Amino acid sequence: MLSTMAAEHGMTWAISPSLTGVALPHIDQTEESDINVLLRLAQRYDAIAKPAGGRLIFAKRGEAKSVTGIDMPRITLTPDEIASWQMTYATRDSPGTVIAFYRMARRAELHQVSVGDGHPVHRIKQYLPDAAAAIAAARGELSRRARAETKLTLEMAGRAELSAEAVLTLNGWREGVNGDWLVTRVQHCLDKTATDVASKPNGPTTIQMLLPPSTRKYAIKSYARPHPSSENIGACYRFRIL
Repeated sequence: MLSTMAAEHGMTWAISPSLTGVALPHIDQTEESDINVLLRLAQRYDAIAKPAGGRLIFAKRGEAKSVTGIDMPRITLTPDEIASWQMTYATRDSPGTVIAFYRMARRAELHQVSVGDGHPVHRIKQYLPDAAAAIAAARGELSRRARAETKLTLEMAGRAELSAEAVLTLNGWREGVNGDWLVTRVQHCLDKTATDVASKPNGPTTIQMLLPPSTRKYAIKSYARPHPSSENIGACYRFRIL
């Protein structure tokens, strides 16, 4: 589908290797643009869909890799480089369980797959064509729900090398903040304001890495001070745990 849409618009296409084998369900497109259809699919499979540089891109969130499989750059930040930061925690202890359904047409059977554990339980309404597609959709929804658990906002001088999917390593911070974060959106402005969003990259302990309940039910405003540099370019960076 991606290759067909790209060809119709005179573009090339690129997709994350982890998404190439996913079978798609029947999709209706009525008075809807191609990019909007891709955005719907991106939300289901926790991906990014966008045209860029003459290519139509469909990339998996949280892999810290380009669509060609190359590792994205790693940037280190310490507290001394940050003007102010704030973290908020969700009140629930877990993103819960996600259930997806798929049909076996020849046998007229309905099956389900689940990822995650505990409550709340979320069920994907649309039936998927096979088990692989159902698992991919369930994992995508669980990742999206897990990212909403925690938010970290930092304000700092702008960094031109920051780009979407780059890895940001925080060192010298408190427990729960230290570690790798994935930049998911970057907006650079030639003034004192800009906004970036980042997430924890996917890994063996990504979904299970939940903060202690005692630290999850309040917001923390740690400190605020003038920008550490005299540059006239600033940035506000927002982070979410994946």
